[in-house]
Amino acid sequence: MQTRNSGNSRGIDVSKWQGQIDWSAVKGDGIAFVIMKATEGVSLVDANLMRNYEGAKHAGIPLGLYHFAHLSNAPEAEAEHFLHATLSLRADLWYVLDMEHGSLDGKASTKSQVSEWTRRWLRRVQEATGKLPMIYTGASFARTYFEDDLGVYPLWVAHYGTDTPMSNPVWDRWTIFQHSETGRVNGIAGNVDLNELDGKIDAYLPKTKGREERVEFTEEWQWRMLTSALHGLYEKSVTGELDRPLVTDYKWAAQAYNRDMKPEDLAWLAIILLAKDKGIQV
Repeated sequence: MQTRNSGNSRGIDVSKWQGQIDWSAVKGDGIAFVIMKATEGVSLVDANLMRNYEGAKHAGIPLGLYHFAHLSNAPEAEAEHFLHATLSLRADLWYVLDMEHGSLDGKASTKSQVSEWTRRWLRRVQEATGKLPMIYTGASFARTYFEDDLGVYPLWVAHYGTDTPMSNPVWDRWTIFQHSETGRVNGIAGNVDLNELDGKIDAYLPKTKGREERVEFTEEWQWRMLTSALHGLYEKSVTGELDRPLVTDYKWAAQAYNRDMKPEDLAWLAIILLAKDKGIQV
């Protein structure tokens, strides 16, 4: 594991426990990114998710979204809950699985069991979003519970009181290092977790596409509406709820989810939907 570097970008992670946040003040304090809690288990949605999301977006702070895992549930069920809750949101950074000792729900679990559960959740989220998810965990947990193949996913590691987190056999480097749980940042009353990125935030942000290269919606809600509609059509198509399945390939919803549709993509989608609605196979 590499050591912290003063040239790296600084960030925080937040949930309902940080209360109402002044995001402009947070940005003014030099915070370059935020990872915010979205969901937990199969039913909980963080009470401040939308407030934090809208606040960070308005302040221009790049954000990611995380899900706290419980191994007592099926990984696919938890992945679907996370996807449903974040369907209309736009993450600039990673979708994150938070897997730690609290995720074991007090039960003895093997490395194989934890790794397989993690693998299945990550696979489902990547399949649905088209983005490589991230794993958050503690330094000792990473050493104990993860199999080598999970090293393909970027690591967000927690280890307090040190500038160099504990090594583990899966990852050589961290992408995000959570080095304190008692940090203080302008705009937040009380403690907040402090994080450091491996490098500068700009290197991790999607490259801006020209106006001629993608569909340009003037409002964020239009992307959200398109994503929600395509996701719903896909779900109803594959479950047989529609007399004529209209969308059987999730790539359309994933492209809308990632705001990555070219004008010709949208035109072709419209043709497909019209044809299938008329009973024409395309």
